[in-house]
Amino acid sequence: MSNFNPAFLNPAFDPDNKFSLPYQGGSTGIVYNTETVKTPPTSYADLWNAEYAGHIIAVDDSRTMITITLLALGYDANSTDPAQLSEAKTKLKELTANIRIFDSDSPKTALIGGEADLGIIWSTEAFTTVIEKPAFAYVYPSEGVILWQDNFAVMKDAPHADAAYAWLNYLNQADVFWMVMRDHCRLQPECGCGRIRQGESARCVRRLHAIQHLQRPCRSRHERTLAQIPHPRKCLHL
Repeated sequence: MSNFNPAFLNPAFDPDNKFSLPYQGGSTGIVYNTETVKTPPTSYADLWNAEYAGHIIAVDDSRTMITITLLALGYDANSTDPAQLSEAKTKLKELTANIRIFDSDSPKTALIGGEADLGIIWSTEAFTTVIEKPAFAYVYPSEGVILWQDNFAVMKDAPHADAAYAWLNYLNQADVFWMVMRDHCRLQPECGCGRIRQGESARCVRRLHAIQHLQRPCRSRHERTLAQIPHPRKCLHL
């Protein structure tokens, strides 16, 4: 546990990490093609711009889409108010006119291939998009960016719990987790892997620097936690 960045520990959904360990994290924002989009988006609310009709790819994730709609309306990301949720439902339906594709598996594919010019996607996919096609830019919306975190958990009736614990211990060694950091462009909770081993290629170093730049901290005057999420994923609205 000493290898973990404290910022990834003791989440609201698992105090003191009694049931889970952090794996990786990232953000959910907007990516757009600077060569084809005439009016760059700066907020979630901008996504309803008629200029974007048929040009957006969005993740097929209800939590994400409802959250960005609530934020676009100026409401709390965690709102449970029936009137606000009803308004968000109507507003979200209006956004479908601008969405060309729903894809959570590989939204970068349509962006890189020219099938879409804007995306409501995770920073992990945005990173690869920007690397493959530098014309794209990733935007932290003015309403506040959503941060998420994936955690590992072992089921209470897992038939091979010892193997699972052995795997987690192995994976979270600094020199092993470095390979995850090298190959997967996400925020990393494992502090030790930041010490790049001698002999790693210059490509890996450049990749690390690009990840840190793309996913740099972004704060506004608002800070909220998406609480009561029945899933080992932590989301923050900053």
